[in-house]
Amino acid sequence: MREDDALKYSYALAKQLDSAYALETNYGTLELDDEMQAAVAAVLRPILTTRLHAIEGVNHG
Repeated sequence: MREDDALKYSYALAKQLDSAYALETNYGTLELDDEMQAAVAAVLRPILTTRLHAIEGVNHG
C-alpha cells in the first residue's frame, strides 16, 4: 500500500500537478486559468512532497 501511495504522489508531482486544467467536484467542473492553476500547484506541492517524503522515510528508514 505504501509503495502505491509513493508512486501516486511521485507521479502527481512529476506529471499531474503542473498540467492540471480543471477542478472536479460533485457539483461539476471548474476550469482553471493560469493563475488558478499556479495557486493549486503552490498549495498542493508541499503537501504531496511531505507525504512522499514520509512514505520514503518509512520504506528506507
